[in-house]
Amino acid sequence: MNSKFLLPQMVIGVGIGMLLWGPSLLAQNSPHAVWGKVLNSAKQPPKSEFFQFYAYIKSRPTEILTHKSFGSGYYESEGTWWLNTGNFATEWQIGDTLVVELLSIQTGQVERKTVVGTLTGAGNDFFGNAILERVPYKPDNLTPVELVSFRVDLIPEGRVRLSWQTASETNNLGFRIERAAGENGAFEFLAFVAGHGTTTKENRYEYVDRPEQAALYRYRLMQVDHDGGLQVLGTVQVQASQPDGFQLLQSYPNPFDVRKTDRTRFQVYMNQPGRVQIRIYDLRGRLVRTLQHTATTPGVQYISWDGRNASGNRLPTGMYYYEAVFQQQRQKKSLIILH
Repeated sequence: MNSKFLLPQMVIGVGIGMLLWGPSLLAQNSPHAVWGKVLNSAKQPPKSEFFQFYAYIKSRPTEILTHKSFGSGYYESEGTWWLNTGNFATEWQIGDTLVVELLSIQTGQVERKTVVGTLTGAGNDFFGNAILERVPYKPDNLTPVELVSFRVDLIPEGRVRLSWQTASETNNLGFRIERAAGENGAFEFLAFVAGHGTTTKENRYEYVDRPEQAALYRYRLMQVDHDGGLQVLGTVQVQASQPDGFQLLQSYPNPFDVRKTDRTRFQVYMNQPGRVQIRIYDLRGRLVRTLQHTATTPGVQYISWDGRNASGNRLPTGMYYYEAVFQQQRQKKSLIILH
């Protein structure tokens, strides 16, 4: 089967049902998926480090809906973006108009496209194919954002909170957040937070990061205006710590493309030695594999998996859910397998 059809099939599977954890069956009234295909102005899928997107209900443009929840993301090789609408930050109803802003942001070159569709609740909604259009840069003498403060704080569970405040905004599309490890590491895209356009009101913003290692991190805040301009607003740094207790981190690689690698690794942080289980479920809530790991020392534990079920057969393309079980604690995330 042609690989370009694999992600749409996977997305349709997401829309069939949503896992109500323990390993129970999926709910019939589950949130469904919204998805589409995107190319840059050169007719190629945009690189992951430059591409970002966000969504909002047309009647509530200031309520930005997260795309960082499980079951949502971007698959660069196919140019497919998808959103699990069940994990939107606010409620939605069938018939609502969803607006998705697609962006490719590089220094001196901003490309964008807005796609609009109706949420049907019928399993999945295809928002079509989109080609990003270059935004002509029109420099002016206006200050796009008057920044009041930009700070970083350590908060519980090993998380890092970035917060900033603006006194005014002019033609402000939003903020690009970048992160670099160590004093000399290269900055990489982390997140995009939508701005308020043009306003003289004070606005406060916040983004929470979950670093996977205890290390020094630098965070850079960049402003993006509607005309394609970029402006560095500030840089902060923090010494991140490991979370207290037990935490399931994101598996890598994810998506797990068996055409490129034969294994993915689950990562679990444990503050004490002990035995942890990784249980993998398909979209119907059926247990397909259990992995055992004994940690002899505290810290991040790595548990490899070859994408096979308990019978030794490779699992088909699609989305799977996995949970880590340690003592009386359980945490869950999702994983995509591609062939």
